Amino acid sequence: MRVKICGIVRPEDLVHALSEGADAVGFVLEPTSPRYVGKDHYDIYFKLCGPYVATVAVFGYENRSVPKASAVQAIRFGAHSLVGQRLIQTIRLGQHSGNSTLPELYPGVGTVVLDAYSEEAFGGTGKKVDWRLAAELVETLGKKGVYVVLSGGLTPDNVAEAIRIVQPYGVDVSSGVESSPGTKDPSKVRDFILAARSA
Repeated sequence: MRVKICGIVRPEDLVHALSEGADAVGFVLEPTSPRYVGKDHYDIYFKLCGPYVATVAVFGYENRSVPKASAVQAIRFGAHSLVGQRLIQTIRLGQHSGNSTLPELYPGVGTVVLDAYSEEAFGGTGKKVDWRLAAELVETLGKKGVYVVLSGGLTPDNVAEAIRIVQPYGVDVSSGVESSPGTKDPSKVRDFILAARSA
């Protein structure tokens, strides 16, 4: 099970997530987020990751290219040049009632993240998605060759159950391993990764 630790703000949290074996780390480049990381910090953190960890530049609505990222994640992609970028589209469940009303995938998207819809923020709210609907989408999108990552309200206590029900390609967590917005709790990060890998 692949694990992404998202919303990393502090260098010590990045180092710890990597030491615990996170497959990917996410850096939020959406200025309205409490986990926003400016370009200068992003450049430093990118170098700390090394060549074998996937780095994901996370936007609400993508509004600029990030050439150094392994992938760019957004709810909606803009007109910037994304040629050569691996694209991850966030689909917020609750905003849509079912498969038939889900948005069209942006051309070139091979991975989607299922998160919970909120009017207050693009993500990182701790709201849980409907796991049964998520499982249906894993099956539907899987037939189209699209990888599905589960996010939204995951914690060390519920991630194993979520994986058993949804059967995603991977899981993505931010607020569920924090002591406060942007501050990761080392024990929660460790327990989350262990629980996800043992599911």
